[in-house]
Amino acid sequence: MGTDPAESFRTESWELEREQLEETFKAIDLNNDGFISYDELLIAAIHTKVMAVEGRMREMFRRLRAPNAAGDMIKVADLVKVLGVEEKEAKELIAEADKNQNQEVDYEEFLDMWRVNARRAPSEF
Repeated sequence: MGTDPAESFRTESWELEREQLEETFKAIDLNNDGFISYDELLIAAIHTKVMAVEGRMREMFRRLRAPNAAGDMIKVADLVKVLGVEEKEAKELIAEADKNQNQEVDYEEFLDMWRVNARRAPSEF
């Protein structure tokens, strides 16, 4: 007599879920006391939000690079191609974020540009 495939799947699925739940609990329980305090829950929530924002920023940076672009930099040609702007405007956009003045924007410069602009009032744009 064989094992019921559906029962086997449910058992394996539960074990996997249980393992994931235990790993998550351990990651949130920072002081390893077996409980999740309100502060630990807040830290986990903030961390999750930061990671989500980081993922969106990486994706935005990636999308500003032209398809099949070499390297990990946004170049004038990328902005011309992706945004459809004139070269002069693309150069101005690059210059605004390009701290090391190499006519390219790396990921850190991109993030810095967003941080600075996030602090500006909407009337300053």
